Amino acid sequence: MYRSPHQGTDWYDTAQVCLNGHMVNAQCIASPQHNQAHCSKCGAKSLEQCPDCGEPIRGAYHVYAWGTFNASAVPAFCGECGKPFPWTETVLLAAREFTHELKELSDAEKEEISRSLTDVLSDGPKTPAAVMRVKELAQKAGKAAMEGLKSILINVACEAAKKALWP
Repeated sequence: MYRSPHQGTDWYDTAQVCLNGHMVNAQCIASPQHNQAHCSKCGAKSLEQCPDCGEPIRGAYHVYAWGTFNASAVPAFCGECGKPFPWTETVLLAAREFTHELKELSDAEKEEISRSLTDVLSDGPKTPAAVMRVKELAQKAGKAAMEGLKSILINVACEAAKKALWP
């Protein structure tokens, strides 16, 4: 039987996430037998802590005398230092590269989408305007552009952006 290192308290486990953003193990401490050096979905290296500040990646939440609530969503930003995780930076880079390939948009419009992408990932005061710009310009570029951005951003966009961009 598993014995918690935090017996008698509620606590967050450490998550293991690959560099491409796949959850490898939401319970590295409680279930270390499921840890993997590399992701079984894509082969990328797995991380358990923020590469910038060293803080453990927040995983499942263990509630004393109740149970465990698994972390299904992979965080986009470190809860300690606030920097984007490597998979978030990869998504931003991929979305920007995709945007710059859209022949239907002017260079200024491509830059406008590119500058707005960070605000689509984080839920803040700039998010609604950023979502509106991205949606308007992606729709101008056509259905394939909208679907392409969706496939890139869907796993890291904030909930407000997901609801507005892809209802």
